[in-house]
Amino acid sequence: MTIKNEIKKPRGRPRGSSGSTIRAITVITNELARSLDILKTDHNTTLAELLAIEFQESPSRVLTAVSRYLPKEINVAVGASNPFLEAIQEINTNIIDVTPSEVKKD
Repeated sequence: MTIKNEIKKPRGRPRGSSGSTIRAITVITNELARSLDILKTDHNTTLAELLAIEFQESPSRVLTAVSRYLPKEINVAVGASNPFLEAIQEINTNIIDVTPSEVKKD
């Protein structure tokens, strides 16, 4: 009798791919799209306008709510003599030059 040291493939559906989860996400997505249409037709406003109003009242609350949908990392490839890169380097230098005692407390 020989024993094989094989790694068995997992059986069943991959985690998170159940039919009910996919259906729930589809329903939520469709209802969100419908609600945006209702905002535009029945209330004569858009999501952008509502976000702008909320952003004026409480920027931190809006940023917290939408932060998961914003990019966490942005990579920009630029040449050595690019004005954008020069501006970023100047800002970085100015930030480094400011000491904590020079920062005003509100």
